Amino acid sequence: MRIERNVAIDNCYIRISDAPAEQARILAPHLAVDLDHEGNVVGWDVHDASANEDLIHFLQHAPAESTLVEMVARNEARQAA
Repeated sequence: MRIERNVAIDNCYIRISDAPAEQARILAPHLAVDLDHEGNVVGWDVHDASANEDLIHFLQHAPAESTLVEMVARNEARQAA
């Protein structure tokens, strides 16, 4: 895991994998997830990072990646309903 911060635009990227991202999904106003071609999490993109330190901390210590992918799928299903 690598944490990449860009202070100039107040962004934090939590890279989980070195795989290339094939799609990005916006989950919340300040959170997007990048997925590889199999739907595995590549990284978490947190905008307005200075105001979302708790979210950044959570993502750094979050449950197993498969659980996070399931959370993303459930969120998308809720939004589609």
